[in-house]
Amino acid sequence: MIRSFCVQLLSVFLLALPLSAGASSPLFDHPSPYLRLHATDAVQWRILDQSVLQQAKKENKLVFLSSGYFSCHWCHVMRDESFNNPAIADFINANFIPVKIDRELNPVLDAYLVDFMKKVSGYAGWPLNVFLVPDGYPLLGIVYQAPEEFSLFIKNVAAAWRKDRNRLNEMSLEAFNASRQRAFNGYRYSSHDQQVNQFLNVVKSNMDELEGGIGRQAKFPRPTLLLALLNIYHQRREAWLKEFLLLTLNQLAAKGLHDVIGGGFFRYAVDPGWQVPHFEKMLYTNAGLIRVYIKAYEIFEEQKYLDIAVETIEFLIRDMGGSGGGFISALSAQDEQGVEGGHYLWDLGQLKHVLSSREWQRLTEHWELFEFEEVARVLPAGVATGESWKPVRNSLLQKRNENRLPRDEKLLPSWNAYLLSAMAETLKHVEWDDFIKAGDELYGWLEHRYRGGLKRQDTATGVAYLEDYAFVARGMRDWQIARGKTASAEIVMRLVHEALVLFTSEQGWKLSDQSLLPLPGDWLNVPDGELPSPSVILLDLIRDLRFHPGDDMLKKKIVRLRANLNRIQSSEILRYSSQVEFMLQQ
Repeated sequence: MIRSFCVQLLSVFLLALPLSAGASSPLFDHPSPYLRLHATDAVQWRILDQSVLQQAKKENKLVFLSSGYFSCHWCHVMRDESFNNPAIADFINANFIPVKIDRELNPVLDAYLVDFMKKVSGYAGWPLNVFLVPDGYPLLGIVYQAPEEFSLFIKNVAAAWRKDRNRLNEMSLEAFNASRQRAFNGYRYSSHDQQVNQFLNVVKSNMDELEGGIGRQAKFPRPTLLLALLNIYHQRREAWLKEFLLLTLNQLAAKGLHDVIGGGFFRYAVDPGWQVPHFEKMLYTNAGLIRVYIKAYEIFEEQKYLDIAVETIEFLIRDMGGSGGGFISALSAQDEQGVEGGHYLWDLGQLKHVLSSREWQRLTEHWELFEFEEVARVLPAGVATGESWKPVRNSLLQKRNENRLPRDEKLLPSWNAYLLSAMAETLKHVEWDDFIKAGDELYGWLEHRYRGGLKRQDTATGVAYLEDYAFVARGMRDWQIARGKTASAEIVMRLVHEALVLFTSEQGWKLSDQSLLPLPGDWLNVPDGELPSPSVILLDLIRDLRFHPGDDMLKKKIVRLRANLNRIQSSEILRYSSQVEFMLQQ
């Protein structure tokens, strides 16, 4: 149904005639640094509120909704090339109602639009630009386009809307209803063992046996999947799985995804060999990989895995600490001069200037630098070991830190709580004063955030999300146990109870407590995203706490939600890694 919708829509474009290739912004005072960045654009962006759809209906215009985030390289490029291009901006302002959202403050809407794009186009990414009909249903979308392509595209969209808006309205509603029906169709019962076997079969068919990881193009570390595989291996001890895990863990640590000078991991690599990273550093990526390397240390007893986890925490404390004990969302892919990766790149002249002759000798003994005109942003694993490497690293880090990276200062509850759980796992093996202090302060920040109303944005009008409730409850519980404060579970219990009241229905899970745009419906089971599934996190917490609500309706909901875990589409099973891991423990 959705594919046919896309074909119909393209046919409408073919019927379109061929086309040749202000005021104070409401974004100025927005809590999102990404939206504030767009406040001065030539495109007259609006924030997403009820007035947007009201105006769209009144003027019979499409809404041009653009989603992105502060540390996204291509978001910055499209802003410079198109959203500040006077001709393109004038056309957008005249023909559409332009709206900007921060994907990290609108995770449910963004995830829905990403899913829509994947269904109609086979791909998605950021900036994510989606056209909505006046009733709020998505019509079509694009990611980054060069200005010439983008200009032609939006002119074709406007022409198609003028020519056949009634049919386009119908098609958007048909696609929306098809996705709504799909939410609860196509699932079949499978036992715990069947789920694990299906999961491993899909992993086998998609894994890269030469370079590690999943897929053979751009590579994401996928911490949730790796953690599930580590726990499966811990039970099954299958030789092929051990080989794959060790290969992947070592590649992640030794190649371009890992910043061996400053610590921490980049979001993904643009090549299958993990050599060239996409340079933004996200809080959730690093929190997830801390847990992965702690679990790998516990299973394989390799000291280097614990060292990587500890080094990553040190990086986060040093470079991503925020106000009040929380941690910021991201470090930008671009440096202050707008160069992607410029903060991390060195040429030979810079290295010789920064390093002493002795340090230079140590570096060149391990790496034949003179074969390259430009030095990569990471150094081979052989260099980043031993006492001789430390002075080299310290010199490079000191020089690099003279120029700070632009920071996304948003403090997101779920991402911070995810990190707190990772810190709790680490505390089982190592402890030092700065680490414990940072964990205690983060716990205090989350507790304060909850008592003030657990909203995604720290405002009274913010939207509440299942993700925040689930991870804050889990993170606080994990840190309580790690610090020997198991009796202090009152807030966690309240969070669990409120989450069940706010985010469950007769059918399944609701991801937010409100939405300005129509969404397809509730989820039978919530898939993993950048973080593990919040529904799995909450069910795991209910089991851990032996939570038994006095409300009979909530008891029945919990029984249904647990039963739903046995219903999953095998074709999408990699999206449910945390669910497979959870079922393994039943």
